[in-house]
Amino acid sequence: MLKNESIKVIDDALDLEYFTYLRNVMWSDEFPWFMSEGYANTSTDQLNLGFKLTHNFYHGFNIRSNFFELLTPLLEIMQPKAFIRVQGVVTPRADELVKTGYHTDTIDCVTAIYYLNTNNGSLHFEDGPEVKALENRLVIFNSNLRHISTKCTDDDRRTFINFNYYERLEKDHEFRL
Repeated sequence: MLKNESIKVIDDALDLEYFTYLRNVMWSDEFPWFMSEGYANTSTDQLNLGFKLTHNFYHGFNIRSNFFELLTPLLEIMQPKAFIRVQGVVTPRADELVKTGYHTDTIDCVTAIYYLNTNNGSLHFEDGPEVKALENRLVIFNSNLRHISTKCTDDDRRTFINFNYYERLEKDHEFRL
């Protein structure tokens, strides 16, 4: 997917009907979210960022969610070889644009972020561009790129799905769920 690119942005990644369905499911009162302290990690300097809500779709070599199949259209775009982690994240509105601190999710793989709503909680790369959080936008990048996010101030929440996976090579078999 990345080949010689380090950051790839795909706007309108899903057709509008499926995007709306996915967001409605994840924002429904039937979708399980779990609270965790901190933001990008749980180090002491991150705890002042408050809490986030997470939903683990995949972690520890296993599917962790009955909602995993909702992600199939996104997985068809990314064509992963193997997953490390797939996690939904919701952060509540903040009074100011608080930055989360530079980090990498993991190293030597691919990170992708899929936005479920438009807000001013942008993604910033340490040695690169700022990418705005736009609904139905998929951002795919080399996981070694240090990045930060900001909490949003212009919506009641910032919602996205974070993917960490190994990239499929040309010689690998076709992706199938």
